[in-house]
Amino acid sequence: MPRPLHILLADDSLPDRLLAEVAFDSQDVPVHVTYCEDGLAVLETLLAAGAVRPDVVVLDLNMPRMDGHETLRSIRAHPDLRHYPVAILTSSASDADVTQAYAHFASLYMIKEIDLGRFTEQIGAFVAFYSQCRFESAATT
Repeated sequence: MPRPLHILLADDSLPDRLLAEVAFDSQDVPVHVTYCEDGLAVLETLLAAGAVRPDVVVLDLNMPRMDGHETLRSIRAHPDLRHYPVAILTSSASDADVTQAYAHFASLYMIKEIDLGRFTEQIGAFVAFYSQCRFESAATT
């Protein structure tokens, strides 16, 4: 059995987290997801002493306390995290959000599919890609 893909997912919406859980659980590749409700919790999780870091961070943009854009900027500004894979998974199709995310070096920008079947396929493509493209220091730190 392949090593599980470890994902740190930040989304303050319980229904969206539950949909993500269904989509990740339905994949052929084992996936372990840690959920955070906002960007501050993401940074705390990533920087916790002795923490095993995930393979990829997935951020929603619209969150309280610290939104996805602020979180991405904070990750990119931190010397130990700046090269970390960070994907955006959001309902925003705004050109300004897409441009801002890539300007701060998001690894990927995904607009959440509304249909559960299509969302599961979207997550499947994401899982397949990141299962093959592991950030090696993520597994060793």
